[in-house]
Amino acid sequence: MGHQTGVTVICGVILSICMHFALKGDPENYAESVKVFTFSETVFFDLMLPPIIFNSGYNMRQKKFFQNIGNVSIFGIGVTFVCFTMYSAATYGLL
Repeated sequence: MGHQTGVTVICGVILSICMHFALKGDPENYAESVKVFTFSETVFFDLMLPPIIFNSGYNMRQKKFFQNIGNVSIFGIGVTFVCFTMYSAATYGLL
C-alpha cells in the first residue's frame, strides 16, 4: 500500500480538498470556517511534535545510529555551540 508517512500525507491532502470545497459553498460563513481550520503553531509544537520525535527515536535502528555517531555529534554539539554563539552575539549587540 505504501509507507505510513506517504499514506498520511495523501489522506491529509484529500481531507483538505474536501474541506475546501465543502466550505466554499457557504460564502457568508467561509471566513469564520477558515479561521477555525487555520494552522496553530502552539498546538503543533506542544501537542503533536513531541510524539513524532519520540516515535522517531523509539523506532530508530541502533546500528545505523552508531554508524553515524560522528554526524550526530556534529549536529548535536557543533550546531548547538554555533547557535549559542550567534544568540550571545546578537544579545550583546542589542544590549
